Amino acid sequence: MRRLVSCLVSLPLVAAAVAVPQVGASPIQDVTPTPIASCPAVEVITAAGSGDAHPDDDPNFPRGFVVGTNFSKLAEQRFEGVRSWQLPYYGSAGIVGSNEKIGLPKFPNYAASAADGVEKVRARIDEVSAVCPQTAFALAGFSQGAHVAGDVLMGLSRSRRRR
Repeated sequence: MRRLVSCLVSLPLVAAAVAVPQVGASPIQDVTPTPIASCPAVEVITAAGSGDAHPDDDPNFPRGFVVGTNFSKLAEQRFEGVRSWQLPYYGSAGIVGSNEKIGLPKFPNYAASAADGVEKVRARIDEVSAVCPQTAFALAGFSQGAHVAGDVLMGLSRSRRRR
């Protein structure tokens, strides 16, 4: 289990190194909490990239980055005490919409979409931490999702980053 956590925790460090904070960007919509059934040892939060996320995605059934099964779901199935959660956000870059975005009222620009993702991930971490104070988190993202993961990590206090 410790090896898995070390591996998963190293992923967001790469994301944090390439993330660029967006000044003045604000969240697009309210954060809808996901019920917390039990407290895992580790919650792996993944964020898909531009064009591969949708605000109506079910965060408890992560899809792969682009195609396939998300590695976090495989880790959840293989290791006891691991739970996966995928960020349901626009994943938009303005004119580039997300998967199956038919019927959405808008395609936010990249900065607004990323800010929305950051807000939702922070809310998820706060929500889980309030109920499960011993749960550790691993963040991973692809493309815009890596930007989101990096911004979340940059915004955490030093003591929270160690969890």
